[in-house]
Amino acid sequence: MKSAITTSDGEKFTPKSLSKDNRLEKKLRKLQRKVDRQFRKGNPHCYNPDGTWKRGTKAKFRSKRLLETTKQIAKIKLHFKNAKSDYYHKLAIHFLRNYDVIGIGDVKLHTLAKGQGKQKKSFNTISREHAISEFKAKTKDKANLSLTPKEVYDIIESYTTIMCNSCKHMNTDIDLNTRIWKCSNCGAKHDRDVNAAINIKNKTISERMAAASHAVSGEKIPQKSAS
Repeated sequence: MKSAITTSDGEKFTPKSLSKDNRLEKKLRKLQRKVDRQFRKGNPHCYNPDGTWKRGTKAKFRSKRLLETTKQIAKIKLHFKNAKSDYYHKLAIHFLRNYDVIGIGDVKLHTLAKGQGKQKKSFNTISREHAISEFKAKTKDKANLSLTPKEVYDIIESYTTIMCNSCKHMNTDIDLNTRIWKCSNCGAKHDRDVNAAINIKNKTISERMAAASHAVSGEKIPQKSAS
């Protein structure tokens, strides 16, 4: 997951606070290492000789310096949280000003973390920082308050990354680490995220047309369960 949001036009958006070159990111990592050293120094009974945590043990000592470092970490994390919230607020406004119909992929991010150990932990951290659910909520809220009609659809994202948007062939041999791939059926070359965005766009159009046909014929529009 290289970008938080990718559009069918090929645009990619990621909050600046996620940048590894960010000054506060470096400071946060430094403080986290510092608080770990302070905690270990004050509570050596909580660790095994190899440095791993002893299960069932509780910390007995928390120094003033440890508490001060913890406060500094919390302050930086709050800054990141507010920065991301502001970013998604402005991004939702940007999309609603330029588009009347928006389709957003609806996927449970934790189901994608199939790795183990550091790989899975890294994926979960990225997913949590991207906070796509926050962007979705802000977009829906602002669409409901808009003076001009705006439509926001939740689109089931299953298989959108492996289905070729040109010939609809399912390329099941593609794994999560493959960002650029070539369709084994028609030979079209795709960026993984852009391809998914185009498929979501096509699903949005189909779902909207289906809803319109139900409305014209007077049929009851079936309710789609949230996933």
